[in-house]
Amino acid sequence: MRRRSALVRGLIGAIATGAIALGGLMFAPAQPASAAIASNFDPGYIISDDIFYNSSLMSDAQVQSFFEGKESTCSATASPGCLRYYKQSTPARAATNYCDLYQGGTNELASHILYNVAVACNINPQVLIVLLQKEQSLITATNPSTATYDKATGFGCPDSSPSCDANFKGFFNQIYQAASHFRSYVDPANASYYPNYRTGRTVAISYRPRNIGADGSHCDAPAVTIQNNATSALYTYTPYQPDPPALANLYGRGGNCSSYGNRNFWVYFTDWFGSTTISPANNSFVKAVYQDVLNRQPSDGERINWGKALSSGMPRSQVAGGFVNSDEFRILKIDFAYQDVLGRAADSGGRLSWLNGMRSGALTPDDVYRIFLQTPEYYASAGNTDDAFVAAMYQKIIKRPAVQSEIDYWVGKLHQYGQATVVNLIWFSTETARARVAQMYQDYLGRSPDDGGLAQWGDFALKYGDSWVRSAILGSDEYLARAQVRYP
Repeated sequence: MRRRSALVRGLIGAIATGAIALGGLMFAPAQPASAAIASNFDPGYIISDDIFYNSSLMSDAQVQSFFEGKESTCSATASPGCLRYYKQSTPARAATNYCDLYQGGTNELASHILYNVAVACNINPQVLIVLLQKEQSLITATNPSTATYDKATGFGCPDSSPSCDANFKGFFNQIYQAASHFRSYVDPANASYYPNYRTGRTVAISYRPRNIGADGSHCDAPAVTIQNNATSALYTYTPYQPDPPALANLYGRGGNCSSYGNRNFWVYFTDWFGSTTISPANNSFVKAVYQDVLNRQPSDGERINWGKALSSGMPRSQVAGGFVNSDEFRILKIDFAYQDVLGRAADSGGRLSWLNGMRSGALTPDDVYRIFLQTPEYYASAGNTDDAFVAAMYQKIIKRPAVQSEIDYWVGKLHQYGQATVVNLIWFSTETARARVAQMYQDYLGRSPDDGGLAQWGDFALKYGDSWVRSAILGSDEYLARAQVRYP
């Protein structure tokens, strides 16, 4: 019985259960998890800085689309109307230490205001969306009042006062002040103004204002170590942590000592946008896959979105499948085939034609290389004789010289069946499939395969295709471990 390698054994279960998809995958992160899980809430690390302080994670159009999806039943004629229809003229704001110039505009949609403020202050638009829901339920409100817009983010509206500071009233002011202060709170220059929740401090954080419960009883204030700036900013904005009853009933009421601000922020964000944190391992994996598959490093937005998809439960093999079935990877494979087989650059029309074939499912990224080997153009470039053609093809796709008996055999098949059939017979042979697998091991794992792994993955390549094997190897624990070493 043939012995399977450790890498193969670790993925056999995923293959059997269908955890590694065999079909084409869209090059986009998975949908976020449907519900938050209380055990994942960390009071000292509510959301990562990478996610919180990054304005590139939603576009203007995506913000509007999100509003429309959450407010599908509200009236277009109501006044002031729900967020999807709400408009306001906004003033220009000069650049500050925390926000770039805000241009202002006439009769701007709420989504446009929120997006532009997010960009000016480099805050994730998702953070501001969740803040609107956490404070005033504005995202899902079907007929909010003017007063609700006046205190949209609760800025300058302390729990101890029935009204908001008049200087901060209005939707734009509320959004702008919240975004600006999320940055100013964590500025080291402001440590004396906002000393309580500095990153790295262990501080007692109350469950409820003044440590007094709804029934007048005493409430605790357990110590929390603040692990990052975003968590520091959230506690400075809303200085309470959820107690066990509030976490035990994430979508409802807790107990007499429960408060809900930071719990609700975390729950809404998780439900709507996925994980609030990205593990170092997931960051390493995303960086490695971009480099190994697309020959480049990801932008911050790409790294965060894929990292969040992984943190929300998307399998690494599925993420890898998205990369090896992406248009960007397909174009790299097309261009490489043109250059390596035909010795010339791809023309734009040819590239598009091959790409469309892959998009339709008629071709795989590796088919271009194989089909080019069947062309008269390659035959001529390989020496323009049958012997030279067979010898060149062996060297190119099996990575070794052909012995004379092999050349003689395949020349006979050329005369019998033609060039295309011979190429296909060699390409889909066990030895050639293993040669391609060996190259994947070198490219992705940095080593040669063991005999068991080479045999098993060669069989899988012939059965399921090279793209499937790429996704599986990239999704392996061994690849993750190597990614963590390469991109700590």
